[in-house]
Order: sequence, then C-alpha cells, then structure tokens
Amino acid sequence: MGRALFPNGPIEIAELLMKEWEDQLSVDVKLEELQNKQLDEQVFYVLQKRLSYEIPYLPNWEQAMKLGLLPPNVSTVYNRLFSTMNTVWDMVGDKSEGVMVT
Repeated sequence: MGRALFPNGPIEIAELLMKEWEDQLSVDVKLEELQNKQLDEQVFYVLQKRLSYEIPYLPNWEQAMKLGLLPPNVSTVYNRLFSTMNTVWDMVGDKSEGVMVT
C-alpha cells in the first residue's frame, strides 16, 4: 500500500514535507516583519522560521536526510533545497534567477 501512495518510497514523504514547509513560509512571514531589518537579519529570520517547521519531525528527520543522500535522490533534494533558498531570497527582495539541476 505504501508504494501505491509513494511510488518512489519514503523520500517522497520528505520531499512533500519540504515543499509544504516552503509554501508555509509564504503564508507565515509577513513583509512588515522584515522591514527595518538588515539583509542578514531578514535571511536569518526567514530561515529560522523555515527550520522551525522541522522541529516536530526531528526524531526521524536524520533518516530523511540520509535518504536524500542516496544517488537516485540527490538531484530531487538539491532542487527542493534550491527552490527553498530561492523562496527565501524572493521574500527578502532578491528577484534574480538561478539554475536548477534537472
């Protein structure tokens, strides 16, 4: 049954969580919370918020990180982390584009 829901296995669960956390940032971080802060403080604030979403999953997150290091999963995890960082930079006002690995 688990394979039917997640054909690529447990790495898909980790990826879904990371995507959900990235989406949640856009909801939770308000522009006015970033005003009157230096760029490094803005980035720190947003990353701290993003990392706080992992707290309930910490007992199992090490296993998810290990799955992400397996060769078939590296590009997927890299792209998800790249997307998250892109979201963080967008939130603090940077609109440049980067390169994603396919």
